[in-house]
Amino acid sequence: MGFSKTFTRLWKRLTPEERQTAAAAFWKEPSGESAATALAAIVKARHLRPQVARSLPVETKARALAGVLDPGEGVAASLVVVLHLDEREAEKLLALHDPLAALAETDDDVLSELIAQVETENEAVRKLLDEMLNEPGLLPDTAGDGPPPEVEIGELYQVVIECPDEAQQRAVYERLVAEGLKCRLLTL
Repeated sequence: MGFSKTFTRLWKRLTPEERQTAAAAFWKEPSGESAATALAAIVKARHLRPQVARSLPVETKARALAGVLDPGEGVAASLVVVLHLDEREAEKLLALHDPLAALAETDDDVLSELIAQVETENEAVRKLLDEMLNEPGLLPDTAGDGPPPEVEIGELYQVVIECPDEAQQRAVYERLVAEGLKCRLLTL
């Protein structure tokens, strides 16, 4: 796999199995902002109402998100990172990447103490932590960034029909299309 300059490009190059694994891990404990962006991507890709997407079981959200090739750069970053971490490493990352940190000022003494407590065998993570210790203020200032823009979702009136198998799904679809209705197939 060649070098990818963005997380979205890297996400697109993952196998379906890797995307499924990453999406399942993502939905275990998503941050509020990332979850909202991921749900918006699912709503757009699957043509669902937001209320329907929010009420989907976690496993179904994971399958749906795994099928979205462009979930947005922030969500793609979370997905790619969580794919390459075991549970202990993920917990460490959560300690370093707290969504509330953007609302707080950096206390160099507390940050130094927290970094000193983190144990890792990953050389890249250790290097990052050492750089943070040696260069206070290394973290970007995100105070003016604000929340991402709202996604405009127009009204849709849909009927969802659950079928016991693919044969009945095909028969219902063909019948409704023959009646002149606009239909799309969805397998969750």
